[in-house]
Formats: sequence, structure tokens, C-alpha cells
Amino acid sequence: MARKTQPIGNPSNPYAWVNVFEGQERHSFQTQLVKLDVNSFDRQDQFRLKRGLGEAKFDKLIKARYDWLFDDLQKFSTIGAEQINSKEDLRAFVEDTIGKSVGFQNMNKSKFDRSVSKATESFWNKGGVKTIATTNVVEVVEPEQAKAFSFRVREDKRERFIEASRNKELFRIRRERFALLRTDKRGRVYFFDAQTGRRVANPQKTLAELGLEQ
Repeated sequence: MARKTQPIGNPSNPYAWVNVFEGQERHSFQTQLVKLDVNSFDRQDQFRLKRGLGEAKFDKLIKARYDWLFDDLQKFSTIGAEQINSKEDLRAFVEDTIGKSVGFQNMNKSKFDRSVSKATESFWNKGGVKTIATTNVVEVVEPEQAKAFSFRVREDKRERFIEASRNKELFRIRRERFALLRTDKRGRVYFFDAQTGRRVANPQKTLAELGLEQ
């Protein structure tokens, strides 16, 4: 995972995320925050932030915060980012981390479920965990990666393996298997396992079945 922007001070205060922006955009962000006089990410303050900062700055701010929070919460969970392949996996992660906090534990079941669902949706969309899950299931392998992974296939197949990556035709499935795209004599497209030579499911179909369409 990419290195996350670190907050300066209290992460629950928008001022802590000034380093998300650079140059004139940072100056504009600071000026707007002073005018808005907002010092939290509560629901009402989020509404004011979005209206006052504009959608682009607001989305950038919120994504950085959720990225950092998700990364930080992994320290307290047995579920890592590489194990999240669906929204159900993410929900389990939320329950295993913030779901065990005093605030959540004091809720009745109905409110607990709603709060967990809301947190899950926020991480999934605003925090970009859907992108992480998609990569965990199907990742387009870049040429440099292909060179590092090529030792996993037979020596006489390695050149084709790397060539497929250059053509965006090599996919890493669930971080273990590798699928290559091929076209038969009739022009029909199919995928095969680079290590076994057997046909495998279309990676896009796999993503679609999990609600992870690209």
C-alpha cells in the first residue's frame, strides 16, 4: 500500500490535514478553514466543510483521513488490507477494530449495526478500500512486477509472461495465480493459468461477481 498522509496534531480536526494540499491550494484551504471555523468532522461540520471548501478539496481531505485511519486501525486487527476481498471482509474489519471501542459497545444492537454499516460504507467508498479489495482479487501486472514474478513460471514461458504484461494482458489473481489473455483461431478471447496452462475464469467476471467491476 502507498504511504499515507500523516495528520499534524489531532486527526479529528480538519486543520491537522493541511499537508494534504500543496502550494496555493494549501493556502486556500487554510484561509477557508479560518472562515468556516470548523474544528471537527462531525456530521454538521462535514456539511459545512463540503459547502465551504468545494467538492474537490472536501473529497481530497476526507479520502486522506480515511486512508490514514484504515491504515492505523490495521495495527489493532487480525485482518490486514491484503485479506479484504469484498465489502463483507471490510465489515468484519470494522467490527474487529472500532466495533470493539467503548462507544460502539455501549450501543444497542440496532444502532451498532447501523453505525458499523455507515463506517463500512465510508471506508469502502470515501477511503478507497474498494480499490484495495479490487487489487487483492485481480491486479493488472506491470512489466517491472512481471520480471520479479517470472521465476514462478517455466523458463521457456517467461518471455511470453513479461510480454503479456507490456500489453496489459497479464493479471494476478488473489495475489497467487497469474492469468494471461489469449485469442484462439476463431478470434475468441479466453484466459489461462500461466503456471498450469489450464483455462481460468475471465478476471472481469470474477470482479463482477463480487461487485468490484472496474
